[in-house]
Amino acid sequence: RRELRRKSINVISVYPGIIKTEFHRRAGVNNVGDGVGADVVAKAIVKAVDGRKKEVYIPRYLKILKLFGPKLIPFF
Repeated sequence: RRELRRKSINVISVYPGIIKTEFHRRAGVNNVGDGVGADVVAKAIVKAVDGRKKEVYIPRYLKILKLFGPKLIPFF
């Protein structure tokens, strides 16, 4: 990110949760719970690009892992 900033290239870290795709069905997982659709992910990424964000969490509540993840999950 720092190296490319000088060249006006914005790098975004994307942290997706469970995404509802065909992958799960093909893997034999029929219930993906509260997963979000790929369209939601795409829109969030486009919004992050337009806003020149550094990070995007999908769904947004996953951002809490950034704060508490290492304390809740030792290997995080």
